[in-house]
Amino acid sequence: MAEPVATQSPIQRFLSEESDFDELISKLAFPQELAIKAAAEQPGLFIKAARARVQTMRRSAQAHANLDTTEADVALQTRAALVSRGEKITEATVAALVAIDAAVLDAQKAARAADSHEELGKLIVEAYRHRRDVIRVIAEANIIEGNNPYTDEMRFDQTRKLSEEARAAQAKRRQAAALEDATE
Repeated sequence: MAEPVATQSPIQRFLSEESDFDELISKLAFPQELAIKAAAEQPGLFIKAARARVQTMRRSAQAHANLDTTEADVALQTRAALVSRGEKITEATVAALVAIDAAVLDAQKAARAADSHEELGKLIVEAYRHRRDVIRVIAEANIIEGNNPYTDEMRFDQTRKLSEEARAAQAKRRQAAALEDATE
Protein backbone atom coordinates (compact mmCIF):
# COMPACT_ATOMS: atom_id res chain seq x y z
CA MET A 1 0.00 0.00 0.00
CA ALA A 2 1.34 3.46 -0.85
CA GLU A 3 2.28 5.84 1.94
CA PRO A 4 0.29 9.05 2.34
CA VAL A 5 1.79 11.78 0.17
CA ALA A 6 2.63 13.98 3.19
CA THR A 7 5.01 11.37 4.68
CA GLN A 8 6.69 10.35 1.44
CA SER A 9 10.21 11.49 0.66
CA PRO A 10 10.80 13.39 -2.60
CA ILE A 11 12.21 10.25 -4.23
CA GLN A 12 9.17 8.23 -3.14
CA ARG A 13 6.85 10.90 -4.58
CA PHE A 14 8.86 10.89 -7.82
CA LEU A 15 8.72 7.10 -8.07
CA SER A 16 4.99 7.06 -7.34
CA GLU A 17 4.26 9.29 -10.37
CA GLU A 18 3.03 7.12 -13.22
CA SER A 19 5.50 6.69 -16.08
CA ASP A 20 4.44 7.53 -19.61
CA PHE A 21 6.00 4.92 -21.89
CA ASP A 22 4.43 6.54 -24.96
CA GLU A 23 6.21 9.82 -24.20
CA LEU A 24 9.51 8.05 -23.56
CA ILE A 25 9.28 6.09 -26.79
CA SER A 26 8.17 9.09 -28.87
CA LYS A 27 11.10 11.22 -27.68
CA LEU A 28 13.80 8.66 -28.44
CA ALA A 29 14.29 9.80 -32.04
CA PHE A 30 15.05 13.40 -32.99
CA PRO A 31 16.19 15.21 -36.13
CA GLN A 32 19.92 15.92 -36.27
CA GLU A 33 19.21 19.65 -36.42
CA LEU A 34 17.65 19.45 -32.95
CA ALA A 35 20.60 17.72 -31.30
CA ILE A 36 21.16 20.61 -28.88
CA LYS A 37 17.52 20.53 -27.79
CA ALA A 38 17.72 16.73 -27.49
CA ALA A 39 20.86 17.08 -25.37
CA ALA A 40 19.09 19.52 -23.08
CA GLU A 41 16.13 17.12 -22.68
CA GLN A 42 18.30 14.02 -22.22
CA PRO A 43 18.90 14.13 -18.44
CA GLY A 44 15.21 14.60 -17.61
CA LEU A 45 14.12 11.92 -20.02
CA PHE A 46 16.77 9.50 -18.74
CA ILE A 47 15.50 10.02 -15.19
CA LYS A 48 11.95 9.33 -16.37
CA ALA A 49 13.17 6.17 -18.09
CA ALA A 50 14.93 5.10 -14.90
CA ARG A 51 11.70 5.72 -12.96
CA ALA A 52 9.81 3.55 -15.42
CA ARG A 53 12.44 0.84 -14.96
CA VAL A 54 12.12 0.93 -11.16
CA GLN A 55 8.33 0.87 -11.36
CA THR A 56 8.30 -2.14 -13.68
CA MET A 57 10.84 -3.92 -11.49
CA ARG A 58 8.65 -3.34 -8.42
CA ARG A 59 5.54 -4.52 -10.23
CA SER A 60 7.31 -7.67 -11.36
CA ALA A 61 8.52 -8.42 -7.83
CA GLN A 62 4.98 -7.85 -6.53
CA ALA A 63 3.49 -10.12 -9.19
CA HIS A 64 5.94 -12.90 -8.33
CA ALA A 65 5.24 -12.48 -4.59
CA ASN A 66 1.52 -12.69 -5.38
CA LEU A 67 2.14 -15.85 -7.43
CA ASP A 68 4.07 -17.44 -4.57
CA THR A 69 1.32 -16.53 -2.09
CA THR A 70 -1.40 -17.83 -4.38
CA GLU A 71 0.42 -21.12 -4.96
CA ALA A 72 0.94 -21.56 -1.20
CA ASP A 73 -2.72 -20.77 -0.42
CA VAL A 74 -3.98 -23.14 -3.09
CA ALA A 75 -1.60 -25.88 -1.88
CA LEU A 76 -2.93 -25.49 1.67
CA GLN A 77 -6.53 -25.58 0.47
CA THR A 78 -5.78 -28.61 -1.71
CA ARG A 79 -4.19 -30.49 1.18
CA ALA A 80 -7.12 -29.64 3.44
CA ALA A 81 -9.59 -30.81 0.80
CA LEU A 82 -7.71 -34.10 0.31
CA VAL A 83 -7.55 -34.68 4.09
CA SER A 84 -11.28 -33.96 4.49
CA ARG A 85 -12.07 -36.51 1.78
CA GLY A 86 -9.67 -39.03 3.32
CA GLU A 87 -7.53 -39.23 0.21
CA LYS A 88 -3.83 -39.94 0.20
CA ILE A 89 -1.70 -36.77 0.03
CA THR A 90 1.40 -36.80 -2.15
CA GLU A 91 3.49 -33.84 -3.22
CA ALA A 92 2.98 -34.80 -6.85
CA THR A 93 -0.81 -34.78 -6.44
CA VAL A 94 -0.78 -31.42 -4.66
CA ALA A 95 1.60 -29.94 -7.25
CA ALA A 96 -0.58 -31.20 -10.12
CA LEU A 97 -3.75 -29.74 -8.57
CA VAL A 98 -2.02 -26.44 -7.79
CA ALA A 99 -0.70 -26.21 -11.37
CA ILE A 100 -4.21 -26.36 -12.89
CA ASP A 101 -5.93 -24.07 -10.38
CA ALA A 102 -7.53 -21.00 -12.03
CA ALA A 103 -6.17 -18.55 -9.42
CA VAL A 104 -2.64 -19.89 -9.88
CA LEU A 105 -2.94 -19.71 -13.67
CA ASP A 106 -4.13 -16.09 -13.41
CA ALA A 107 -1.24 -15.23 -11.07
CA GLN A 108 1.22 -16.87 -13.49
CA LYS A 109 -0.23 -14.86 -16.36
CA ALA A 110 0.10 -11.64 -14.32
CA ALA A 111 3.71 -12.51 -13.43
CA ARG A 112 4.59 -13.14 -17.09
CA ALA A 113 3.01 -9.82 -18.08
CA ALA A 114 4.93 -8.03 -15.32
CA ASP A 115 8.15 -9.69 -16.52
CA SER A 116 7.46 -8.42 -20.05
CA HIS A 117 6.91 -4.89 -18.78
CA GLU A 118 10.06 -5.12 -16.69
CA GLU A 119 12.03 -6.11 -19.80
CA LEU A 120 10.53 -3.13 -21.62
CA GLY A 121 11.65 -0.89 -18.74
CA LYS A 122 15.21 -2.25 -19.05
CA LEU A 123 15.18 -1.67 -22.80
CA ILE A 124 13.87 1.89 -22.46
CA VAL A 125 16.79 2.76 -20.17
CA GLU A 126 19.21 1.13 -22.61
CA ALA A 127 17.62 3.06 -25.50
CA TYR A 128 18.19 6.32 -23.63
CA ARG A 129 21.83 5.38 -23.14
CA HIS A 130 22.07 4.91 -26.92
CA ARG A 131 20.29 8.25 -27.43
CA ARG A 132 22.95 9.92 -25.24
CA ASP A 133 25.67 8.33 -27.38
CA VAL A 134 24.00 9.51 -30.59
CA ILE A 135 23.82 13.07 -29.24
CA ARG A 136 27.54 12.89 -28.43
CA VAL A 137 28.40 11.59 -31.91
CA ILE A 138 26.34 14.32 -33.60
CA ALA A 139 27.98 17.01 -31.44
CA GLU A 140 31.48 15.70 -32.22
CA ALA A 141 30.71 15.46 -35.94
CA ASN A 142 29.42 19.05 -35.93
CA ILE A 143 32.58 20.26 -34.25
CA ILE A 144 34.80 18.37 -36.70
CA GLU A 145 32.85 19.70 -39.68
CA GLY A 146 32.78 23.22 -38.27
CA ASN A 147 29.01 23.15 -38.03
CA ASN A 148 28.94 23.99 -34.38
CA PRO A 149 25.68 25.87 -33.79
CA TYR A 150 27.48 28.08 -31.28
CA THR A 151 30.11 28.90 -33.90
CA ASP A 152 27.36 29.66 -36.42
CA GLU A 153 25.71 31.96 -33.89
CA MET A 154 29.00 33.75 -33.21
CA ARG A 155 29.55 34.16 -36.98
CA PHE A 156 26.06 35.61 -37.31
CA ASP A 157 26.71 38.05 -34.44
CA GLN A 158 30.05 39.10 -35.98
CA THR A 159 28.43 39.61 -39.39
CA ARG A 160 25.62 41.65 -37.81
CA LYS A 161 28.14 43.82 -35.91
CA LEU A 162 30.21 44.35 -39.05
CA SER A 163 27.08 45.37 -40.96
CA GLU A 164 26.11 47.81 -38.23
CA GLU A 165 29.63 49.27 -38.17
CA ALA A 166 29.61 49.56 -41.97
CA ARG A 167 26.26 51.39 -41.88
CA ALA A 168 27.55 53.70 -39.15
CA ALA A 169 30.71 54.41 -41.17
CA GLN A 170 28.63 55.15 -44.30
CA ALA A 171 26.39 57.46 -42.28
CA LYS A 172 29.46 59.35 -40.96
CA ARG A 173 30.87 59.54 -44.47
CA ARG A 174 27.61 61.03 -45.75
CA GLN A 175 27.61 63.53 -42.89
CA ALA A 176 31.20 64.48 -43.63
CA ALA A 177 30.36 64.82 -47.32
CA ALA A 178 27.34 66.95 -46.48
CA LEU A 179 29.44 69.20 -44.22
CA GLU A 180 32.07 69.52 -46.95
CA ASP A 181 29.44 70.50 -49.50
CA ALA A 182 27.94 73.01 -47.03
CA THR A 183 31.27 74.71 -46.40
CA GLU A 184 32.12 75.15 -50.05
